[in-house]
Amino acid sequence: MADSSDSDQTSPIPVKEAVQLALRILQELYSGQTLRDLRLEEVELDDRNDQWLVTFGFTVFDAKPESPLFGSVLSQLSEARRDYKTIALNASTGMLVSMKMRILQ
Repeated sequence: MADSSDSDQTSPIPVKEAVQLALRILQELYSGQTLRDLRLEEVELDDRNDQWLVTFGFTVFDAKPESPLFGSVLSQLSEARRDYKTIALNASTGMLVSMKMRILQ
């Protein structure tokens, strides 16, 4: 006779599937925007919370504010920074749990 706790346990979706799902979610949430230099940064299976944590990094360009001396010429320049988003997926179903900013320490 099988242990009832075994029947309650479901295997996590494969890591490649979790990454593909997370990427599709990220692209859908940022539709209409270009995610430059998009890279997979981290993948972790959190057994305690039954979640895949998939982190992507991409470059964001922030426009500089207008300068009173140089007008809109400087505002056309932009500063690049790297943003990181962690997508948490239910490890069994692949459903989105959350998307959060990943702050580097």
